[in-house]
Amino acid sequence: MSLEDGDAGDRYVDAALGSDGAGIGVDELSWLLERTYEWGSFRLRLLAALQKAVDRADDDSAVGQLKGALTNLIIMQTRIREREGGLAEMLRQAEAESAVGPVMVEADDLRAFAESVAGASGHFGDAPA
Repeated sequence: MSLEDGDAGDRYVDAALGSDGAGIGVDELSWLLERTYEWGSFRLRLLAALQKAVDRADDDSAVGQLKGALTNLIIMQTRIREREGGLAEMLRQAEAESAVGPVMVEADDLRAFAESVAGASGHFGDAPA
């Protein structure tokens, strides 16, 4: 996906928000929640691997501060993940009960997300063989 002049991001924003600008439909929102949940899970595994790789050090050193920050992040994100699991499915059930409809999200936030995903795709294409 090429991002010349933000074309891909703009196309995604238009498609996600709908032609009437009513907001993101539950299907797309569920997809977004599921993907970001998966990415968050991977991020948590990266943080845990980094924490294991960092040597123990005095709490006042940069390494000690890094180790402490990683520990705190891992604890907080683990708790968030426990609460977040199944959110997309709950959203679908709420839609089935007509309790939720399209959700307004800032176009700039959607565009930034789309450009980030497209940039990641480009990064994989540039990865060493």
